[in-house]
Amino acid sequence: MKKYLLLITMAVVVAPLLIAGCAAPSHPSPSPSTAASKVSTHAATAKASTSAIAPVTSSAATTSATAGAGAGSFTVAIPDFSFQPSTLAIPVGSSVTWRNDASVPHQIVSNTGAFTSSVLNTGNTYTHQFSQAGTYPYHCGIHPYMTGTITVR
Repeated sequence: MKKYLLLITMAVVVAPLLIAGCAAPSHPSPSPSTAASKVSTHAATAKASTSAIAPVTSSAATTSATAGAGAGSFTVAIPDFSFQPSTLAIPVGSSVTWRNDASVPHQIVSNTGAFTSSVLNTGNTYTHQFSQAGTYPYHCGIHPYMTGTITVR
């Protein structure tokens, strides 16, 4: 009789713990809320370029080219779900290379229609040369809450 009482006690104490462990909610990756992309009415003409990858110019949120500097190459890294730097000021004629360092694909899409990359898998790059001054807001075509701006002076 003591064996049955011990067995019933164990079942009453252990079973809820096992069930709670199996029914615990999973912890999925947080999903940022989708923000509407602001579309600019600025029209721009630009041509694509396939220049080599340049080193990342800065991990800061904003990077500016030196005043009076000639055209150059700049890199925007995509470490996860953001563009680094998210805002970049460059001289006319410069090219920007976006490099996908994330484990998920991304796509660079101009809000004005000035440029669009193919889907960039991990390690892929996309380069665009900016031949006209202006402000070029862009976003990820797959994750629209990812946004950035290129200002060409």
